[in-house]
Amino acid sequence: MATSILSRLCNKVRLQLTYTPVSCLYSKGSALSRNASCSRLIREALSDFEDTEFQPLRIREYALGRNFSRANVDTIQYLEDKSGKVLDIMEAKEIMKKGEGVVTKRVSFKSMFEDGFRSLELNIEGKKCSDPSLQFVTDAFILGFLEEKGMHKYYVQETRQSSVVQHILSDDEEYAPPAKRRSTVLSSPPSVSLSIPSTSKSHSYCFICKKPGPKLIVVPSQARFSAFLKKEVIIPAGCRCCPGHLTEDNFTEDAISKINCTNDNVILNRSSIMDLLKKLRYTALQNEQSRIDFDTDKVLSDSDFINLTGINKDNFNDLHSYIKNTKSGHFHFQRRSYSLHKGRPLVKPMVVVTTTGYFVTVLGPYLADCKNNDAAILKHMFNTNVEDIKEWVQDDDIFVVDRGFRDSLELLDDLGIKAQMPSFLTKGQKQMTTDEANASRLVTKVRWVVESANARIKRWKYLSHVLPNKQVPYIGDYVCIVCGISNKYLPPLSPGCDNEEALAAKMLYLSKRVNTLKQRVEEENLERRKTIWKEPDNHTLDDFPLLDEEDLRNITCGVYQLKLSTSYIQEHLEGNCQILIHKEDEHLIRVKLQSRHVSSKTYILWIEYTSAEITAWYCKCRAGARVVGVCAHIASILWYLGYARHNQDISYGVQNWGAYLEDAASIPQAVDESDSEESVVEE
Repeated sequence: MATSILSRLCNKVRLQLTYTPVSCLYSKGSALSRNASCSRLIREALSDFEDTEFQPLRIREYALGRNFSRANVDTIQYLEDKSGKVLDIMEAKEIMKKGEGVVTKRVSFKSMFEDGFRSLELNIEGKKCSDPSLQFVTDAFILGFLEEKGMHKYYVQETRQSSVVQHILSDDEEYAPPAKRRSTVLSSPPSVSLSIPSTSKSHSYCFICKKPGPKLIVVPSQARFSAFLKKEVIIPAGCRCCPGHLTEDNFTEDAISKINCTNDNVILNRSSIMDLLKKLRYTALQNEQSRIDFDTDKVLSDSDFINLTGINKDNFNDLHSYIKNTKSGHFHFQRRSYSLHKGRPLVKPMVVVTTTGYFVTVLGPYLADCKNNDAAILKHMFNTNVEDIKEWVQDDDIFVVDRGFRDSLELLDDLGIKAQMPSFLTKGQKQMTTDEANASRLVTKVRWVVESANARIKRWKYLSHVLPNKQVPYIGDYVCIVCGISNKYLPPLSPGCDNEEALAAKMLYLSKRVNTLKQRVEEENLERRKTIWKEPDNHTLDDFPLLDEEDLRNITCGVYQLKLSTSYIQEHLEGNCQILIHKEDEHLIRVKLQSRHVSSKTYILWIEYTSAEITAWYCKCRAGARVVGVCAHIASILWYLGYARHNQDISYGVQNWGAYLEDAASIPQAVDESDSEESVVEE
């Protein structure tokens, strides 16, 4: 279709030139002036040419129009219906509204022009004309038309132009054009199809939310490239979107997540591919030079900030326990900073926190020798009134401390401050009383906040490792900064919700009760009477109440004991545990468990139950007499009998890595050869 149209156009030009006086065509002057004259006649002939078939092909717009040089295209496309009829844009839209198909075809300009120019060399009857003047007209058409349209660089070489001029001047009828040189440069198509997802392209609606409107803006190049990096999707140039999807020439995170791909591939031209490669190279070089850069906002993502600092990106922008140090060559400092308790040199920051985990103050850091234990540091704080601590500590305030502060309890009492500390065994005492064990459990239930607050400091890797001695002057500042960040951006360790209030009320109620099972064990001497116990059969423990994880937490009043249950039960299943049942009371069981600290020590425990609930418990361990929660030994048996043995998917403990090591204590017994049968000599 395109070739026939251009051929008729060229025939019209040739016929018009045929009736042009020779004097006009071959005017006096050089060959270049004759070329210019012929080109002028050709342009005048083309300007008068009209054909309706040029509209669907858009040849007048791209090939013959004034803007051809600015079109920068190598192909044109036109539309056909199913019968092959060429359609214009309006006809195609009407057919598409009816639901019928329209075919898009492409035509190469190069093939159109080459076929059209070849037809100029033929006469009216279609025979090749050898008239040199007509050949001159053909070459002049090529030079004049294509030079005006900016296309001569694709089809006309300088060698051919000079050869044509020399041939016209010499009037050589047997002229043969020189052979074309083979180009060593590999040619490539002007555009390629790549298997990269792409979005739709529209000027009338937002390609993200599909919202129409006149206030749409063209997507910036930086935003399109950012979408390719983050989501591997190509957004065609010229796409429009709502202004709310952009912030500083980049898509928002919400907009990035809403981008939908409508095509599985995309067609890119040479310039688009080169631009994409240049931007990728620039981004790669930029990331290589600044892999960790907190000053540039777009280098690190929100997850990077959390992994590196422990807080998110917004909190970082808004911000803008023991600390170990190395062994020092300064002997006095080495002696004063060495902790006998930890067995290594260290410094001791002293932190004061509330029951929610809020850091009130950070003091020190202090030395770590025997003169700087916890009690001595607390006395120093109040005796020197550091940071006016006596002003913000009021009467009847409660200090929850550990056993390291026991020597400072008298000072706190003189200041009107109540101190709560876990109970400890006196000399010769093997087990705490029920009241002591209950009170200790109340203290540890509150004091876990202190340990968790110290753990927050150690989450910062710099403070969790051994620091060089040259950093000692700055350790206190580092800890203060970390505590300030925790107060500002981290949630409270104990939020004080209704569940915690209910648990506290329950523990206070239980702390006033006595351990009835302990009294029964002591009165009936159940520990020493071994004949009243029997091993259970296959169905004896079937009526043991079923417990879920929530029931277990209600009994233990925490989760620490449950975390140890799997390891205790693992040792039980390996044969280091024995479960017995009372012969007269089958709802009373007796269990012997191996201590996890000392190989030569075992603990005996008793559990009393009904088919609906656990009614009482008692263990011979140090804190086993309490009724505010249970010890880890009792929790392990409750976890196994009431929960784990009914769930086949539960694993017990961890792998025994000691099986891969040698044991020097394991020596096979030597056999005396004199006692063997082979050594006996018959006489």
